[in-house]
Amino acid sequence: MFKVDPNERIPLTCQAIIHAVAYSKDGKQLRPMDLPEYAGWKALASKLDAGSQKKGILVMEGPIGGSITATSPTYIFDPETKTKFPVLGNRSKLLETLVGAAAAKCEAQWYGGKITYAHSSGTFDIRRDDGSKDKDVPADLIKVESAVELSKDANVQFQKGECRREIEFSIVKGIMDDPWMAVHELQPSIFEVKMSDVCATTQKTIDRLGNLFIDNKFQPAEGGATLDVKNPADGKVFAKIAHASVADVDKAVKSSRACFDSHAWSSSSPQHRVEVLQKVSVLIRARSKELAFLETKDCGKPLGESEADVDYCADAFEFYAKIGPEQLKDLPIKVPEDDFSAHLEHEPLGVIAAISPWNFPLLQAVNKVAPALAAGCTVVLKPSPLASLTCLVLGELVAEAGAPPGALNVITGGPPDMLEDEKSTGQSLIDHPGIDKVSFTGSTRTGQKMLEASAPFLRPTSLELGGKSAFIVFEDASPFLDDVIDWILVGIFLNSGQVCCATSRLLVHKDIEPKILEKLRSALQKIKVGDPLLPDTQMGPLISEVQHQKVLSVLETAKTDGCSVESCSPSLSDNISGGYYIPPTMLTNVNTESNAWVEEIFGPVLAVRSFTTEEEAISLANNTTYGLANAVFSADTVRLGRVASQLKSGLVWRNCSQPIFPGTPFGGRTGKKSGFGREQGVEGLMEYIHAKTVVTNTKPEVSWNWYGLKPAKI
Repeated sequence: MFKVDPNERIPLTCQAIIHAVAYSKDGKQLRPMDLPEYAGWKALASKLDAGSQKKGILVMEGPIGGSITATSPTYIFDPETKTKFPVLGNRSKLLETLVGAAAAKCEAQWYGGKITYAHSSGTFDIRRDDGSKDKDVPADLIKVESAVELSKDANVQFQKGECRREIEFSIVKGIMDDPWMAVHELQPSIFEVKMSDVCATTQKTIDRLGNLFIDNKFQPAEGGATLDVKNPADGKVFAKIAHASVADVDKAVKSSRACFDSHAWSSSSPQHRVEVLQKVSVLIRARSKELAFLETKDCGKPLGESEADVDYCADAFEFYAKIGPEQLKDLPIKVPEDDFSAHLEHEPLGVIAAISPWNFPLLQAVNKVAPALAAGCTVVLKPSPLASLTCLVLGELVAEAGAPPGALNVITGGPPDMLEDEKSTGQSLIDHPGIDKVSFTGSTRTGQKMLEASAPFLRPTSLELGGKSAFIVFEDASPFLDDVIDWILVGIFLNSGQVCCATSRLLVHKDIEPKILEKLRSALQKIKVGDPLLPDTQMGPLISEVQHQKVLSVLETAKTDGCSVESCSPSLSDNISGGYYIPPTMLTNVNTESNAWVEEIFGPVLAVRSFTTEEEAISLANNTTYGLANAVFSADTVRLGRVASQLKSGLVWRNCSQPIFPGTPFGGRTGKKSGFGREQGVEGLMEYIHAKTVVTNTKPEVSWNWYGLKPAKI
């Protein structure tokens, strides 16, 4: 049972903390300014060291037991002020320098877990997640000052009678003579947050989110109308959101229109927009724990998944801040006549209606808002009424970062039950003539309504809709079955299967089907379903009672269709017994005509079939009305390329499932029911750009004299 204990602490995402005193390949100690120069370093270092010689801590974040890469979140941490200064730009050289190895020999072994000090014996060891001993802590590590301080402070720490003190950590062992290139430790005094502090901060935030965010301030909906917000984990109301009326929507759209037409944002310098977007990224990271906690309470996904979503959002704002100025430059066009020149100008499209879903509330909103703002557009964001809270915080953060009133307005609301004009908030928005483009993520049926509303205006509309993605596993994957199983689980059980691109149809070669099924059955029993706020929970509830009943109905129909339904009922504590839980489920003996194989379920349900030939696998994968994503796993790189090229989807994962990045375009295959248009990447930015062709006569004294108005030259 989850209770808020004032003394309980939850660690932040494991951070590889590399002190400014790091070793170079020749053993020399490095100061921050000795590190290679790259974008953003000088400015950030000067801010950190302004007027003093104090040293900060350079942080590159990564998961415990995982790896740090050149794309890992990086920042300088000031222990005195507890301020983070993000490090932008290319971090590959920085990573090589910090690891301390030459570029050609940049190898390191990462250990992750818990370093444990036994008060009775005065010894240190490393523990696995299950508590069992992994290895003794090397003597070099024990000599580290922080470890020594831990020993000195033991009497204070164990006054309550505990026998051990544990600190989550990560260390890197290099290949040089000095084996411990750097020690990376989570110090509780700096890098841990009390659960009670997170709860208290989040509650204060929730208290002001029962309003609309228009003109950079929170304000109530017309008549004070509100909707209840339920926690999917227990089914109980924990917050309220404003229920915007037609008049509220009109106010928000006119605010964004005024901001755009006044050029306060649309004509602001690219550098100013860059600074605002970069600051939004900083603010997201500064409030990452609060945002993740709020997201989990609102939509029910495990806290770790929410933390990953929030990190992605900060990265996305950084990405569009970086690429915006270059992509929006005028492009010269070659023309065949010397008397003329031409170029292409990139202008912001206008006022955007961004309608985001409940499964990735903040992430999907950011995928629309960040590129739209980078382009110079203004945005009216309408999140799902089932999960709106972090989107309202986003409005607050964009305003705090320096965007003018109206650049981003956030309106909430839902069905028309409480509104006198019997029109939903979303419908009021897409029917508004002041909107220049609609960007929608959600169901295929609702996407069709978006097009209907845009048709009278001939208004551009981008749609990211549903999917029924396949995961093809060939027989040569047999040596990697554990990895294959992990990717299969990731592909369908992240966010309880409520993912538009979930690889919910598993196609396995008949030669390895028995082994795959055996391993899947074992894995299903081990997935921890429960309270999404608890650190060991791997799968949370569905979003609502409606979605819960829908998935249950699909499973009943699957049984009627002859499918074998396999799952393990989760053991839930009393405090979450009212939540919308469905255990991870596998369907076998699935007919290709059954609804479970054909229709998007949007729940933790994996349908499995076997195949015998490559051609059969491709045919089964493509036999769907959807076209969002597919995955293929094979040890044969030639086969990977051949199969991927024949899969009819907007995205193909090879030897994995679900990785997405701010720079990788995402969207459905045109002509399928998964929508059209792109989010993420350069293509995501161009969705919010109007391309204007400008042709110039370079010799104004010269014309074609087509109608003979000028005397002919003699």
